[in-house]
Amino acid sequence: MRSICWFLSAFLCSVFGGGPLTPEENSWVQRTCGLPKPSRRLVKRIIGGDFAPLLPYAVQLKYYGSYCEGTLISPRHVLTASHCVYNTTTCPENSFKGSLSHPRVLSLTELNQLTFTESYGWKATLGSTCSVDYCEYGQPRTSLKISRIYANSNYFSYGCHGHDIAIVELTRDIQEYEIPIPACVTPTQHGTPDHLVAFGRGKNSLAERNHDLRRLVYLQWVKLSPVKCHPKYPKDVICTDEIYRGSCRGDSGAGLMHRPQGRSTVVGITSFGQNCELVLENIELRSRLNRSPGASTDVRFYSEWICKAIGVCNGNSQNTDLTHYYGQDPVHVVDVL
Repeated sequence: MRSICWFLSAFLCSVFGGGPLTPEENSWVQRTCGLPKPSRRLVKRIIGGDFAPLLPYAVQLKYYGSYCEGTLISPRHVLTASHCVYNTTTCPENSFKGSLSHPRVLSLTELNQLTFTESYGWKATLGSTCSVDYCEYGQPRTSLKISRIYANSNYFSYGCHGHDIAIVELTRDIQEYEIPIPACVTPTQHGTPDHLVAFGRGKNSLAERNHDLRRLVYLQWVKLSPVKCHPKYPKDVICTDEIYRGSCRGDSGAGLMHRPQGRSTVVGITSFGQNCELVLENIELRSRLNRSPGASTDVRFYSEWICKAIGVCNGNSQNTDLTHYYGQDPVHVVDVL
């Protein structure tokens, strides 16, 4: 019955509940993901980016005063970063500089206590170019709550170093007549393209230096770093060059996208970058103050994990040692109350 939910009213969809996709729903997603809807009119907080048209897969997530981005990958599931759904105050300082050689496995009680589970704190904004706090009256958008979180508990087990992937479930399915469209999840056998598109509309204290934060922006060509990743970066990341443009706080969780055969496909999840002040200094002074690349979770390694968690399975993945390793990461499922 859920397989026809996309075409039914929001009320009927809510009657049948959410959860992972059925095989029929997944088949529909694989046929239609990333394709633009016909005759649909498409109506900065990435530094150095351009104003974006409406990106139908882009989702802004807000939990009280914290902001992240995400990518719609099914009618009810949004791909984002673990650090967007967990309280990271327990993470080791400068944890990205090195991982734990002996991971500490947290108990379910500890994980639940670290998860953002208060429903009235969550808000997801889809189908819009505005930032949630600055949308004008009548500006097109869909606002929904979050009902469930699928997180990767190994994010904490390895000291908040790698494994930075999570999925949030919306309280209802996005309907066919609405603007948002799920993006495709990249198969494991696809190589990482040289150029990608990043999006975001982050909110931070640099607003007075960049007044165009209130709208969705994008970097049309995010060049992969010509140098190797930092030697202590985890293996499950894509490195990007952020000398003159890059993502900042509030852009976390956003997808790195490309369009094979004209289909919007998510290949990475924004995890961490260099200091925003340094990016701005680089822009203003044309200097190169920090050559540390930005890092995004490589979705190719987690396609098996995504399939296991929510039933979005592209069926074209090829297992390697790394994809099998990351695919075995535990899925921490918690209801938002």
